[in-house]
Formats: sequence, structure tokens, C-alpha cells
Amino acid sequence: MTGNVYTLHRTLPYPLGAAYTNDGIRFVGEFDSGADCGILIYPESSSAPIKISFPSWAREGRICAMEVKFSGHDAVSRFLTDKNGRGLKYLFFSGDEVFPDPRMEDSCGFGDFGTVTSPFSRIRTDRHINESKHISHPYSESIFYMLHVRGFTAHTSSKVRDKGTFRGVIQKLPYIRSLGITAIIFMPVYEFNEIISLPDMIKKGDEPSGMVNFWGYTDGYYFVPKHSYSATGDPVKEMHEMVDAIHAAGIEVILQFKFPSRFSSRDITDLLRFWRTIYDIDGFQLIGGGLPVDDIMSDPILYGCKILTDDPVTKSGEQYNPEHGHMDLGFMTDIRKFLKGDPNSAQDAALQLRDSDPVSHPVVFIARQDTMRAMDIVSYNEKHNLENGENGIDGADYNYSWNCGYEGVTRKKNIIELRKRQFMNGFALTIMSQGTPLIYSGDEFGNTQFGNNNPYNQDNATGYIKWSGGAFAKELLEYVRTLINIRKSHPAIGTDHALTGRDYLSYGYPDISMHGEELWRADIGPTSHSFGILYYDKYADDQDERLIYLIYNMHWEPKPIAVPKLKNKMEWKITLSTDAGNVLDGNRIKVRPRSFVLLETDVT
Repeated sequence: MTGNVYTLHRTLPYPLGAAYTNDGIRFVGEFDSGADCGILIYPESSSAPIKISFPSWAREGRICAMEVKFSGHDAVSRFLTDKNGRGLKYLFFSGDEVFPDPRMEDSCGFGDFGTVTSPFSRIRTDRHINESKHISHPYSESIFYMLHVRGFTAHTSSKVRDKGTFRGVIQKLPYIRSLGITAIIFMPVYEFNEIISLPDMIKKGDEPSGMVNFWGYTDGYYFVPKHSYSATGDPVKEMHEMVDAIHAAGIEVILQFKFPSRFSSRDITDLLRFWRTIYDIDGFQLIGGGLPVDDIMSDPILYGCKILTDDPVTKSGEQYNPEHGHMDLGFMTDIRKFLKGDPNSAQDAALQLRDSDPVSHPVVFIARQDTMRAMDIVSYNEKHNLENGENGIDGADYNYSWNCGYEGVTRKKNIIELRKRQFMNGFALTIMSQGTPLIYSGDEFGNTQFGNNNPYNQDNATGYIKWSGGAFAKELLEYVRTLINIRKSHPAIGTDHALTGRDYLSYGYPDISMHGEELWRADIGPTSHSFGILYYDKYADDQDERLIYLIYNMHWEPKPIAVPKLKNKMEWKITLSTDAGNVLDGNRIKVRPRSFVLLETDVT
């Protein structure tokens, strides 16, 4: 350390991590008691690290904290920043063990995705002030879109410049915005460890499997964005750029986290506060049970932040965050059963479609990351997971899917046409429900995972979105866009208040009603596969006189459905249908097999 000296000083034992002070750097970490512990500093101009142990006075319980102040003519150039202005590199040590700071906010030494690396912690110098404030759209007006940063644009067909990165997402933003998306849910973007070993039941020795944890639901460094998702090697900067760009498009940013069991309630709230305040994140999807929900929902910094959990939260109160929602897996199961024509499915499906819960805010989907893709549920009867390396035993065994008469890829036109119709029916059931719709990226144009319902380790074409689907994919995409536009144009769909089924304001129609072969009498019994749902927009907007009538026939035979009579100067028109043979005949439609019809009123 010629020409430079350092001195050690007391500092507060909280928060954990490393940060610059006016005169040096404060280091705070958690260590086992009794072991010699400290930091290894790696100056820019030296290949050898400088080892500094925490003195005895620096320990408070299991926390060690000290401030290191440097002096000398080249202290800044040698110790505080590198030649590019990035922060100091360092590691922690405890006894003979050397490891990165679990609370590091910047990093270096991480390589390409799936490569074994020698990471270092780096002190964050970026004090980026995001150009936009938090965005918050009501659940009733929201369309969620889930994506994996790498899988979204890694395929050559994505045609973006920076494939598989945060910047790749930015380059696809015009497309996302054109769908009418209001919030993007990101699968893990923190620095997770993707290197995995073969499952115990089939691995030989301790060799790595050659596979990666592509999804990211594994341990890692939770306070720093993933290095391999950056195009320039500066993930902190690029994460900020991506959030700014998404906010500029009027879209919310929601991050997924699955916490390890060692995390305490304080650890979890600290982490969410960090991403909320440093990166201006608008919401979080928290995966798994045992979460400190009350602590999270009562946290003042997280108030107004969307919090999505697996189970519904029904608690409310003045100091309790009302922006909680839940991922409604039951919706997916019930709707898939109805879609494929299972007996005893109509009643459950009808309840799911009309369920409006302004407190628990159900998020509904036909598919998500850990299920078959939307196109695969109409193309495969069975999961096809052998390539995952677990002898096909991973992933859900019951997918409530139907291959329409042939397993997998086919060139038979009648099967392709039926699959297209079933795909469209599935999206109609989801988008036109009362819950907040979620689309898994690529599903909107029929992306396939070839029947794999658990491609957690598929860093390849199976796990990637394939963007070159041709005319067939374009037709599906335009249909989904149309559904979203229609949903947004009708305030009665996705309403923010509970529906009653009564005309309690004497408008002439109830807020919601169900119909079948006869008006006002829907058959949703054990053998039924058909019904219609009528919504009156006036109950959501007293200036809007329009009605919208949604008819579903998932039976393999045609079904006559009655159409409600209208007031004077109003008439029905078929806006959307998944079968061109569906024609309005007076006050009745003979609905074609396995098809959906959407009628709207014209006010003349």
C-alpha cells in the first residue's frame, strides 16, 4: 500500500452491505461468531488483494461493521473506483472461506449465462434517479404479461439487436404496448445461480448435469440485477434503463421473487423496499407459502405497491395495502376442463367467469410459466418432459388438455382448424372474464414448448419464444388483440365492484345475467357445456347504454342459445366469433360446436 494508508472506524451495524461514505467505505456483514472475518479489497492497479479483518469492537451479535477510510494521493483511483467509474471490487472472508457479499448491489466476474464464474462484489456507484415515478393501474383496468428476460428475445427470430437482455426487452416494447398490456411480470431478474446438478435419482457422482436453472427459482444474490441479462456488462445501469423505458410506455414493472427458507420477515421486507425505492419497481409477485403477508401489506414504503401472492388476501384496513392480488390457479383448472368438454364443468366455469372480487383481485390465466403453453393444451394430451432429464416424472401429471385428435405436430387441416378454434375459445374465456387477465409471453400467437409443461432447465428453443409463426400466428395474435380491445372498451368487463345479478337501479337489465336455450335460465348442470353471459355497461358507467353478450358452447354438437330482447333503437351485432357459421337468427343463435360468439349492441 505504498503511498496509501487506511484507518478503521466504528459505524452503525445496519443496513447490511457496502456503501461509500464521505471519507471511505462502510462494510457491514453477517458472520458466524468466533471466526476471523473481514474483507478482501481488490484495487484496480494491483493483482493482490488487501486483507482487512474486522476488529473485535466491530462485532455486534453476528453483525460486523466498520468504516474503512483511505488516504494518499491515489486513493480514489486505486481504491474507490475503477477506470470506468465503477465501484470497488471486494469479497468477504470468514476463516478459510471467501465469498461475495450476499447483500451486494453491483457485481463483476459473472460470465455468460450458464457458465461457471468467479464473482466479485462491487460497491454500487450508480445513484440513478429514475426519470419516471411509480405507475399504478387499477386491477379492473389491467392486462398482465409475464416474461423471462432471456427467453423473451434469445431466439434468432426475435430480430432484436441485444438478444436475451434487458435491452432486448426495451427493443420489444412497441410490440408489448401494441397488445394493450398494462403491466409486465418479470421472472427472476436478480443474480441467481443457474448451474445445477442432475437430480439425485439419476445423477452419477457429483458432476454437473450440463443443464441450467433457466427460470431462476433458485438461490442467488437478491440485491443485484443479473449480469448475463446485460448487453454491456453493466446490469445496474441497464436495469434502470429498462424500468425507465417501460414506465415511459405507461406500463407497470412487477418482479417475481421466490425466497429461500432462511429469509426472515425482515429480510423479505428489506429486499422489497430496496427494489421499490432504488429501481422504482411497481409491484411484486411472491411465490410460495409461509410469507409474512401482514408485515408486507402493512409496510409504509410498500403501501400502494402491487403485491401478488399464491393465495387470496382478504384482510383490509386503513393502514393495510389494498393493492393485493392472487394468482388464481383454480381459474385455469376450471376453464381448461370446460374448454375440453368435461362433464360437470359448466357450473364451475360460469362461476369463475362472473366472479368479481374487488378485495382479493384474482389474476386469471389459461397458462403460465409452470404449465403447458396455451397452444399446447389444445395440441397434447400428455406432458412431454423427457428432455428435462428427470425421466419424465417432473411437472404436473394432470393438465386438463386435449390434443383435438392427434398428439403433437400435425399437418391435418381439420385438426389444425379445431386447435385454432379451441385456442381462441380459451383466450376468450380468459380475457372476457371478470378477473385480471395474465398472458404468458408468446402464448398470444401460439408459441409452443412441444408439450413440455416444466421446461425449467431448457435454455434452448423449447424455453425460448419462437417469433416466426407465419400467417397462422398472425391470425391468433390479431384475435387476441381484438379481445383485449373489446374488454377495455366495456366497463362492465373487469368491473371494480361486486356483481349482483339484479336490476337494482331499475335500468331495465341486471348488471349481469345468464342465459341458455331459454332467456334468464342458464343450464349449467352436470351435462351442460353451454351458456351465455349478458353484461350491462350502464352499471359501471351510467352514461354507457351498451350491452355485451358472451356465448360459449364447448359441446361437440351445436346448441341453440336465446338472445335477450333489446330496448327501442338498439340492435345486436356479432362482433367476434370463432366459427363463421354462427349467425344471429332473430332472438336465437344456433351456436356451432366448440365455439364462442360475442355480441354487442348498436345504439341507433
